[in-house]
Amino acid sequence: MPRRLGPLAALVAALPLMAGCGGSGSNDPTFTTVNVFLAAEGSNEGTLGSGGSIAENAASLEVGDRESINPPGPVRAFVSFNLGSIPPNAIVTFAQLRLEMTNVTGDPFPIMGNVLVDHVDYGNQFPPSTAYSGITNLILGNIGTLVTDATLGVKTVSVTFSVGQDRTAGRARSQFRVHFANADNNNNGSPTFVRFVDAEQVGGPGSIPLLQVTYDVPN
Repeated sequence: MPRRLGPLAALVAALPLMAGCGGSGSNDPTFTTVNVFLAAEGSNEGTLGSGGSIAENAASLEVGDRESINPPGPVRAFVSFNLGSIPPNAIVTFAQLRLEMTNVTGDPFPIMGNVLVDHVDYGNQFPPSTAYSGITNLILGNIGTLVTDATLGVKTVSVTFSVGQDRTAGRARSQFRVHFANADNNNNGSPTFVRFVDAEQVGGPGSIPLLQVTYDVPN
């Protein structure tokens, strides 16, 4: 059985007190800067096909064209991160989505372009198949480019604005949809997709999906 990892911080590093903005008076605010790595929520992450749900039954997080599923066609990955460990009064200064790409099947990039990230909100459970291309849970599309070629390894994209939006809106989570710029709907029997490690490391050893957040806490 794959080892399930906790939903909260994999690493918390507190840095020394830093002077806040303002003058040099004794009443100037000070802040503690904290850096956390939030692990993806396993029950809320997974892969959706354009014709039906794969969800947590997927061997990993897969993005592209899966010709072996029924019905065959494009698939997209969804990842969810609980923000509950970040204090309510914290000021988010940096946020980065980190996914490790461990496999490329076929030659997807010339056909489908880059792997992009959308900011979505699908709540406290894995979304239905309508979320594959639905706009009801979309906050902002194409917030960044995650992957541009077949080079394997950890891929990162800045999501600072999105995490800030979620906190301002009072959302408990930051959630993202990962997809190629273009769909491959040719149904030619040749799969073209990329694979990322999921929260349970089902796709093999590697780095689980992480949301790195740096924030300041007023003292």
